Amino acid sequence: VTVNLNPVYSERITTISVRGGNPERGRQIRGGCTPTYFEPYECVHRADIDDLVQGPHATRILRVDTMISPLFPGVLLEGLPLYLRDVQHGRYVRPRWVQHLWDPLEFVADISIDDPTSMQFVIEYDEELGSRGMFYIKDVKHGWYLQPEAGVAESDDTPIVLKEGRITGDAESRKGMLFIAEFDGRKRFWLKEAKFGRYVRALTGRADSDGIDVVYATSGKDTTHDRERMQFRVDYQVFGPHVQGEVTVECRRTSLPDRAAPPSGGLQKV
Repeated sequence: VTVNLNPVYSERITTISVRGGNPERGRQIRGGCTPTYFEPYECVHRADIDDLVQGPHATRILRVDTMISPLFPGVLLEGLPLYLRDVQHGRYVRPRWVQHLWDPLEFVADISIDDPTSMQFVIEYDEELGSRGMFYIKDVKHGWYLQPEAGVAESDDTPIVLKEGRITGDAESRKGMLFIAEFDGRKRFWLKEAKFGRYVRALTGRADSDGIDVVYATSGKDTTHDRERMQFRVDYQVFGPHVQGEVTVECRRTSLPDRAAPPSGGLQKV
């Protein structure tokens, strides 16, 4: 697997995952490729994918998912799928999906390789308030938006949920579901609710285990040496209007295919 990226928009390749087979399944095959500063680079990796291209559950199509981290601080790119990650413990934010979309968001350790869009979000800047850094966070899979469970974050530890559509009305009303990212200069940021100024964090104060709710906190942001417990960073899913990239996958067999084998047995190159 060879991945080439435009380094203007990326610091490093966070992970490379491959998916295939029928039914489709996937796994991570590489992570942490760091480029030379401001030079084009590539991450080359060889991975055994025989189980995806051979046998009765094989496929002729392989999908490679590449995730990057941004090169520069202070900016969240609009419209590019991203994962929202806790800095201190590296856990990702996702909808719980236990019963319905109104369930609170939670922290989990790993990305779902089989269904990555279920954990992806996109940034949408408000038409009027976007110039002041205020934005919506939208779920990629269903197109629903993050917002307080009760509509506004007026009380302590208000859960953050997904609901269909945006709040309409004047600017002050819309602030109830808008966010602001306050960067600390290290590509890490505190995520703040725009109306009341409450910060997003784990319900227990730390995302140190799976299943902890994501809530609005009433106390201010932690700026001490322990600040990472309330900070986030993003990993972008590669390929969108802001990133130029190329992925090539080559599969080779070392023996001639068995004519009695399923059609995928004759696969030599994808």
